[in-house]
Amino acid sequence: MTQYYQLKGVIVMKTYQLVLTAGAMLAIGGTGMKTATAKTPQKIVSNRTMTTPAATRNVVPTGRNALYSKAGFMRSKKTVASMATMKRLASSTNSRDYFRVYQIATTNKGAVYYKMVSFDGKYRGWVYGGRTAGNFAGGLKTAQTTQQESLPLVLRGYSLGGGGNDLWNAPQWTQYKAAKRSWAGYRAGDTFVIRDAVTKTREGSLYYLVTDERDSAVHGWIYAAGLEAPAEAQPEMPTTTTTYVTVVYKDSAGQTVGSYLWNIPEADFRPQANKVAGARMQDVLNTTVSLWDVAKQNVPAGHTFTSSSTPEAEKVVLGGTFTITVK
Repeated sequence: MTQYYQLKGVIVMKTYQLVLTAGAMLAIGGTGMKTATAKTPQKIVSNRTMTTPAATRNVVPTGRNALYSKAGFMRSKKTVASMATMKRLASSTNSRDYFRVYQIATTNKGAVYYKMVSFDGKYRGWVYGGRTAGNFAGGLKTAQTTQQESLPLVLRGYSLGGGGNDLWNAPQWTQYKAAKRSWAGYRAGDTFVIRDAVTKTREGSLYYLVTDERDSAVHGWIYAAGLEAPAEAQPEMPTTTTTYVTVVYKDSAGQTVGSYLWNIPEADFRPQANKVAGARMQDVLNTTVSLWDVAKQNVPAGHTFTSSSTPEAEKVVLGGTFTITVK
């Protein structure tokens, strides 16, 4: 009996040891499982330059995120503009404080970061932009730097007046690196035709897109106060003969990318047509098809005419504008 119990004790002890061994194996296995599912560190998996039209990448900070030298999750980042600074820029009334986005990075966690630079070049860095590539969210949002305005009734005969006589490829500070255009070709006494009108969203200042009537190579945006209206410019609709229409080309963001002044040939008019500013094209032209042909033939370089460019040509008037969207 004694031997039996000793044997039984041995068996029991051996069984107990086996159970401990199994438990140890489970513990080891459990540790291994936890290690395998540990949190994966965030990292950049895509980083590229954006190629969408520049004007569609104009943004303004929201003030919800700071601007850093690197993506915000990186330990080696440095603060370029604090949240307080970004909030101040968000409510700025100066167009210099808009930003242009030019680079996009995404992480393995689905976060999106954008690199951007302020229009005045003072701030440049990365900001969190939400979780959908190409959709500005988080620390930035899309900005409309200008607002469309109605054209004056009188479009021709403007001369240079007081200060602000610089010509720009876009109203000053409404695009990143907006630049002055050359006055080469201008002669004293030249007059201008107005082709488009916008106000700067933040300042409210009015700008006209003008072309020298003698030399069309002299053209650009000018501060409205820099022009002097012709003597015949009156509130009433002018009755002088008008035989032109301005075709204005805009991109998907609503920014003007070019224009063309079409002096309508006599053959395109109906007999006895009343050629005065404000006369509807459908009332004075043989067909509005000719207007479409001119628009298609003079699309600015680097852009294309699409089937989606379908404004109602019948609503265009002599001396007015025909605006179409191009790619």
